[in-house]
Amino acid sequence: YTSALGSLQNLAFAMQEEHNAKTRFTSLSHTTMTITKIATPFFILAFIASLFALAPQPVSAACSYDGYYNSTGRCVNSIPNNWAWSYEYEDRYYEYRDQTLLSLIAHLQDMIRRLEGQLYDDDYDYYYQLSSQRIDVSTRSAVDVTEDEATLRGAVTLSRNEDVEVYFEYGTSRSNLRYETRRKEVDDRGSYNFESEVRGLSDNTTYYFRAVAEDDDGDEEYGSIYTFRTNDNYRYSSNDDEPELNTFDARDIDDESAELRGEVDMNDFRNGLVFFVYGEDEEQVEDVADDYTRYSQIDEDGDDLQKVTVDNDLDSSASYSEDVDGLDPDTDIYYSICVEYEDDDDDSVISCGEIESFDTDEE
Repeated sequence: YTSALGSLQNLAFAMQEEHNAKTRFTSLSHTTMTITKIATPFFILAFIASLFALAPQPVSAACSYDGYYNSTGRCVNSIPNNWAWSYEYEDRYYEYRDQTLLSLIAHLQDMIRRLEGQLYDDDYDYYYQLSSQRIDVSTRSAVDVTEDEATLRGAVTLSRNEDVEVYFEYGTSRSNLRYETRRKEVDDRGSYNFESEVRGLSDNTTYYFRAVAEDDDGDEEYGSIYTFRTNDNYRYSSNDDEPELNTFDARDIDDESAELRGEVDMNDFRNGLVFFVYGEDEEQVEDVADDYTRYSQIDEDGDDLQKVTVDNDLDSSASYSEDVDGLDPDTDIYYSICVEYEDDDDDSVISCGEIESFDTDEE
């Protein structure tokens, strides 16, 4: 644009100079005709000769744009003088024909104004005028990477107002990005950054991902594929934090069944075996963590103490729910979520959350 603008400005200036020169020449010619009526031939010839000597000649720069002057002084084979098309700008309409110099100058001046507007007016939609690519999406590097989480980032540029959904595809294989993040909608022209947090990743694992934009027709644009590697749960551990366990309120309680709920965060440990203990004997349920070091050692005791496994290899954090049945009606039931894991000395230990209770319904 800048180069074209400069060329057009120079061309318009040169052509204006040529027009001014021809105008001055014409004016002087009319003066000469008046003098012939009142002067002698000698003075007429001398005066005309002086006029020709003083009159400015046509500016060659006006014809230098792929053109030349012929023997009559006319600029021929010139691209500007061969233009014959219509153009509209700011409610002014011009039609350009061969050899119409004033019209051509006006045309060039309006083109200059248009180019200036595109260069300096932020409200002008020159991006769309220049590019047939309506949607441009790019992938950016992942941040806040831990052993099981990461934040994926991307950017999208829309050249016009339209509804577009943006999201990420990711996975552990470059050729199989099998997972998708939640989609977000963008509907205004402009550039936007977007991001999504992904959880439940495996530690010490390389992941591949890319940003995606999809329009209303289902057409998709893809960013480049980027990678990141989750942290090693052991290598990046420094505090040796014990697992954290929370026992939640039971749900869907009736006269013989209920849904037990809880969550476990392994923190700096891994390979947790997660289970619930429950029963009618509060003391037995409460003593599981003190009396046993392995899940397999726990002795069930009829209605007083039962156990049920929900996960045998937890490395990060997760929430659990488990339906238990065979309960006695109208009875107090005590329960807790627990985990078996190896401590810093590689010894098996059991940790449990707080004890919760509920009453089964009457029959």
